[in-house]
Amino acid sequence: MRDQNEYLYFLRRAFDGMPGALEDLGDDVGNVRPPLPGANSGYVIAYHCVGVADYWIGHIVAGREVDRDRAAEFAATGSAHELRRKADALFERLATDLESVTPTALPRNTPPAGFEGPDRPLSVQGVQLHVLEEKWHRPGPRVLPAWVADMDFPTPPVVVAALREAVDRRDLGYPDWPDGGPLRRAFARRMMDRYAWAAPADRVREQTDLIQCLQLILHLATSAGDAVAVQTPNYPPFLATLATMNRRAVPIPMHDSADGWCMDLAALDTAVAGSGCKALVLVLVNPHNPTGRVLPRAELEEIAAIARRHDLLVISDEIHAELVYEPHRHIPFASLSPDAAGRTVTLTSGTKAFNLAAIRCAVTHYGPDRLLALRDAQPPDLYGAVSPLSVVATEAAWREGDAWQRDLGLGEPPVERVLGEGDVLFDGGSPFGPDADGFLRLNFATSHAVLEDILAGLVRALRPGLNPGG
Repeated sequence: MRDQNEYLYFLRRAFDGMPGALEDLGDDVGNVRPPLPGANSGYVIAYHCVGVADYWIGHIVAGREVDRDRAAEFAATGSAHELRRKADALFERLATDLESVTPTALPRNTPPAGFEGPDRPLSVQGVQLHVLEEKWHRPGPRVLPAWVADMDFPTPPVVVAALREAVDRRDLGYPDWPDGGPLRRAFARRMMDRYAWAAPADRVREQTDLIQCLQLILHLATSAGDAVAVQTPNYPPFLATLATMNRRAVPIPMHDSADGWCMDLAALDTAVAGSGCKALVLVLVNPHNPTGRVLPRAELEEIAAIARRHDLLVISDEIHAELVYEPHRHIPFASLSPDAAGRTVTLTSGTKAFNLAAIRCAVTHYGPDRLLALRDAQPPDLYGAVSPLSVVATEAAWREGDAWQRDLGLGEPPVERVLGEGDVLFDGGSPFGPDADGFLRLNFATSHAVLEDILAGLVRALRPGLNPGG
């Protein structure tokens, strides 16, 4: 770590991420202990990690008295909201604690006997790293945590710069958005630029996250006991939402075929016809989570025909739309036809594609007139409002983040990318067949000097910031 501010940055991420994960799960699911030996609930794990930080930084490092009951941590229950308040208050206290210590000095207290951790004396900085180890490597020793849907890549610099600029100019007051806010126009521009979909900006509304969007639509459009068709497997918080809201889940299985995962459209047609509910809804996740399936136009059009035949409301979760690899293309469901547009509510956010989960910002595009009117008839602040800083971050990502996405290997075919950023023309990609995407063909029948220039351009295009001669 370069300084304490850098450490606090990562600690803040952990303290935001743990309550955020519990909010996604919902308090009922977050407090459930899996029926496995030694397993703990999500709430217990997060609550314990907060206790670890308080004890090790507050007591061991700073010498503050901490009344900790470790056994009670593993029996704790509570709400994500309570945990977030506890974590926020503790973060401020820990920031004060760290102002009084030197990273290379010895801690003011010593770890307890039987302490499980590094088998060496710890400096203040060593204890701080151990706390982060508890946060990020909670699954256990020698286990890599690859479960949570956060990237390991840093936040796009354009987003950081936009947020810093807003803070530096002290733009932290009430927003002046008489026409509904800039995110609505930004969404419409993004849909046109990426997918040639003319999504009217005046039909866009903001929410704090996608799960809230789903819950609001289900609240407005359905009643307890109504049937909701949903692909399975599916995102656990979506399934938990249906259970908590007492909506009857109608599973539509995804099948792993020789051509990859596919949706059982015959099962969808049969299930919808036999549901016996007047307010049937299809929750369509495309690209699909967790299989990654990107539904092609032919399948989407067949789903649209089923929706029209049975008068379905389609809630289309498209949050992963910008994480699609060649040769696949995302097609917004509402863009298929006027009928599809009129029965579809589209949910999306910049958080997945740009690694911004903690900003808590999502958008809903309402196709059905009646549903939009119902939504706008609600008290304006009943479902909360997005932070102006989250709007700044999302706008910056959608406006200037494409280059950052390309650096992750998304969006631009390799031939065009190397030509545009490395000034070298290769051959390769999809003209060579369906398995050739991502590959380049190099003619190396040339001199060493020219070949070195070719490879330097390739490195320059695919590894921005790397000095080929270094």
